[in-house]
Amino acid sequence: MSSYVRKYKTGGIKQRLATHYKGRQNKLSRKPLETLCDELESKIYLTTSAVIESIKNTFSQSYSLSGMRGLLKRLGYSYKKPKRVPGNPDVEAQQEFSPYYENFMPKKSADIEVLFIDAVHPEHNTMAAYGWIKKGQKRRLKTNSDRQRLN
Repeated sequence: MSSYVRKYKTGGIKQRLATHYKGRQNKLSRKPLETLCDELESKIYLTTSAVIESIKNTFSQSYSLSGMRGLLKRLGYSYKKPKRVPGNPDVEAQQEFSPYYENFMPKKSADIEVLFIDAVHPEHNTMAAYGWIKKGQKRRLKTNSDRQRLN
């Protein structure tokens, strides 16, 4: 007799539908998990392997890639890019220029062209890469540029 029939005969439909799966116990207790969250708030880990390595070095615990991804998702983290923001924009200069520009454009004659030109240069800004960031949270990554311009 199959286990399905036996379970039905001994416990009815309730026994047949019951699952006794409890899942695995976390390898890390509450305090190390809090320490991990603090670490993830202070530093963006670009790979799941880097988080695994950090936990192995700090707490002597090993995780698989899928196990660590599951843990990070249960802790409320997702794999996404930080938002790039200018490192030190001159807000006053932008606010000063903006009304002038808004006033000039509708009043200029039709034969006057307005061009926006930017020099070609090698990329010197920080490149945003994906990393483990708390869901609903926007991590900001400052850029190196300090050029003055209307954004």
